[in-house]
Amino acid sequence: MINKADDKWASTPFWIKAGLLGIRSRKVALLFEFLSVSTALLFGILSYWYLPAIAGLIFFASAYWYAVTIRWADNHDLWNT
Repeated sequence: MINKADDKWASTPFWIKAGLLGIRSRKVALLFEFLSVSTALLFGILSYWYLPAIAGLIFFASAYWYAVTIRWADNHDLWNT
């Protein structure tokens, strides 16, 4: 869980707060990261025949953002256990 009333959360950069918007636990954040990678792979495969490749790139960028956000929160002890 993230304690959003804590001083650590108040000093967190905007891009971290945006990445964790509505996410309260690390497990849910990891699930979003996994789903983003899975969707990117699916769109990447389908873009060979049907979809434009930009859709897969957007989901890969989303997965990368989640990965960086989760690691930043790990390194700055935002997750309360």
